[in-house]
Amino acid sequence: MPRGAMWTTMRAMFGRAGKTNTSSSLSDSVVKRMDAVRMKKNAIRCGDATQRERSCFVGEVMSTRIVPRGASHWFEVVISDGTGKINGWFFGRKSIAGLQLGSAVFFEGLVQLDEGEFTIANPYYELL
Repeated sequence: MPRGAMWTTMRAMFGRAGKTNTSSSLSDSVVKRMDAVRMKKNAIRCGDATQRERSCFVGEVMSTRIVPRGASHWFEVVISDGTGKINGWFFGRKSIAGLQLGSAVFFEGLVQLDEGEFTIANPYYELL
């Protein structure tokens, strides 16, 4: 099965079910801190993401949710830097300590385009 088809199949199977928490906006101090870390770690802006490239992003956690499916589940974290959004899917997790609304985070991983949304499966992450 091609990679793109796998993501589409997973999205169709798991859908958008689950509880969603959403943050409202980025504060100026968070944006300045993220810009400094972005330069230090050579990360790109979320709006500049490219499909099928290993990339680094710095952003603020905008939403979190648990996506259930039968006996399995994943924890979805959406980050944004004001230019776009990146979804991080953590399979088999219901939460990750420190990844909460408003926290600044660094994500690194292979970017996939899934139904118009940039997604990284099990990204490497650092809390900032």
